[in-house]
Amino acid sequence: MIDIFAKMIFIHGHVHCDAHPGNILVRPNPKDLSKPQIILLDHGCYGSTGEKFRRQFSQLWYALTTMDYFKVREIAYEMGIEEYYRYLPLLFTYRTINTTKPLGGKPAPEEKDFLLGNDEINMDKIGMLVQKLPTDLIFIFKASHIVSVHNARAGGNTRDRLKKYSNRAIESLSEENSFMYRWYLRTSWWLRLFLFEHAFWLFERFYGFLRVKFDSESKQLEQL
Repeated sequence: MIDIFAKMIFIHGHVHCDAHPGNILVRPNPKDLSKPQIILLDHGCYGSTGEKFRRQFSQLWYALTTMDYFKVREIAYEMGIEEYYRYLPLLFTYRTINTTKPLGGKPAPEEKDFLLGNDEINMDKIGMLVQKLPTDLIFIFKASHIVSVHNARAGGNTRDRLKKYSNRAIESLSEENSFMYRWYLRTSWWLRLFLFEHAFWLFERFYGFLRVKFDSESKQLEQL
């Protein structure tokens, strides 16, 4: 089911936004009864993205999962999200923009303290974020969140789900290019992830790392 939604979002630009358990049918595959088939029901709540947005979101996802927050900020400003880009890692990968935890890892105590201590989770800021987010992005967030719940209840883990989404994002970004370009994107994805998780000092040296300081009066960006 994860791959079905990843393919819809990144390859087709089409999102089923209401995949609760009552709208998912699992049955024997008519072409091979030994295998299951997933059927999505209730086609009343769909979202279709334009080609430009589909490519933008593929780039955004690639940047989020490789911790390229400079690129995340750039794309967010193009989408009109502006300074609220700092919430995107939290929405889609459950990470704060300052975290150094592994992809798919549980929130660290210092992350929770950071959010609460800087008053980053309150109704005013959440309300402003929702106003800034493009409608297509809200649909994708809703669909992805429902998929994440199903994945957790079925015994899956967040890291595998994020990796499956990333595979489709890479396919989307390389669909008009050669096999070598797809290989390059995939290799770069794994290299950045490895360095981030196992040799963070090298990650900072080769790629830089965007740290965001929050303040009630002003927001400063510091590049280390």
